[in-house]
Amino acid sequence: MNAPRTLGIGPVRGPIAVIVCAALAVVFLVVAWVRVDPARLSTVALILGALIGGAAIGGVVARAGTASVLGALVAIGAAWLVTQRSDAGSLALLAGLFGAGFPSAYRLDP
Repeated sequence: MNAPRTLGIGPVRGPIAVIVCAALAVVFLVVAWVRVDPARLSTVALILGALIGGAAIGGVVARAGTASVLGALVAIGAAWLVTQRSDAGSLALLAGLFGAGFPSAYRLDP
């Protein structure tokens, strides 16, 4: 079976790996929003931008098919460290690492 496994809600369908990564990114963003010290919209936007940028880089790495185990370890490490930091710069850096880690853990066929 060569077709990627998909999950659908109504007319919208998507690969399970993408849906899981998106759900984990939302959870990461909520935890970062709770942890950030000046909880302003600008700091959350900075963290969201870093998460999206990291996901774009992780998508490129996933297409190359390299570093799948390393990507998962980076994402797990970033998720663990987000509970210990409260400044916006560190959380943005961890969001970028988390965003790059999970997509690179999956092998995406072009």
